[in-house]
Amino acid sequence: MRINLMDASLRVPGGHPHDIDLLLTKAMVRMGHDVHVYCHQDATAAVQAGYAQIASITPLFTIDPYKRPQPYPVELGNIIKNLDGSLVTASELTKTRPADVWLWPSMYAHQVLACAYTKSTSFISGCIHHPPDFFSREDPAWWQYAFMQAQAVKLNLKISMIEPETRYPFLPLTVDGNLHLAPYPHDGCSAITPRKEVKRIGVFGAQRQEKGKALLIPLLKKLSAQGYKVVLQDSNHHGHKLDHTDGIDYLGYVSNLTDELIKCDLVLAPYNAEAYYKRGSGIVMNAIACGVPVIAPDGSAAGRFVQQTGAGVLFNQYSLSSINNAVQLAVDNYTELACAAHVASHNWQKNHGVERFLRAMIE
Repeated sequence: MRINLMDASLRVPGGHPHDIDLLLTKAMVRMGHDVHVYCHQDATAAVQAGYAQIASITPLFTIDPYKRPQPYPVELGNIIKNLDGSLVTASELTKTRPADVWLWPSMYAHQVLACAYTKSTSFISGCIHHPPDFFSREDPAWWQYAFMQAQAVKLNLKISMIEPETRYPFLPLTVDGNLHLAPYPHDGCSAITPRKEVKRIGVFGAQRQEKGKALLIPLLKKLSAQGYKVVLQDSNHHGHKLDHTDGIDYLGYVSNLTDELIKCDLVLAPYNAEAYYKRGSGIVMNAIACGVPVIAPDGSAAGRFVQQTGAGVLFNQYSLSSINNAVQLAVDNYTELACAAHVASHNWQKNHGVERFLRAMIE
């Protein structure tokens, strides 16, 4: 099939848009599809060169879903993004090549509305990763309006989510409640036998405040002082290894996160549960897919999955002491956790993965 992969957030190496898009593009080409990637107009030369080795890529979009128009306050900025942004994006979509499928690995309200304005006859499949009010409290109304317009023009639209917690708040916003749950788009790497003991502990991803950035250094220094090898990887840094001080091994952006995850015996996700209540964590899912036990927040989508698999320990307060106590509990019960994580990683291969995600999206 001719598939146009659309991602207006695709600008720099690292982070959710780049990593997922790259996995999907490689898989689609491997499956024999004719793929063309459409990214943000400001995509770096490194991003464009990386994708050009696999498929065609065109810088196209001007509206980044994560960038609020300035200098307006939040509510007005989001109105401008959804109202004007949908018209701009619709105009840009008319410049794409004819295709059987428009695949949006990460889709937002103004993009659904833009697709409706084009009245495209292509099959349009989008995945939503954030709750409807993620950017603004007014955004649920925009989602509802976008879905209404899509139905009015009989758009051939399929909307999917990965987490049930993300799907639930969208149900009353749709006309028919036809929202799908897709497999997790991570392949992982199952080990032959479970891990034996905790020697290396890691924190991965694009480090931000809601991911526990303020707690990381004191937490990791404490673990290092206890004798553990500790790694902190931050995809926001696009060099190679950043530093090696205070017993912490600092990494910047890495092209294959799985290779780093499998070196660890325990992965920390010291996230704020309130921020992750209705959205998942690719880091947590990838770690479980690799059979690595995880420390995650109770009351979050990621924590729910960790609890279901038994592949980790949950902390109940967003504090240094609570997270450190969870780490100690994991160390004390590591044989049991490692066995559960090992089983979870093998079950993962039966139910999830990049190609399974793709088939759920485009078939």
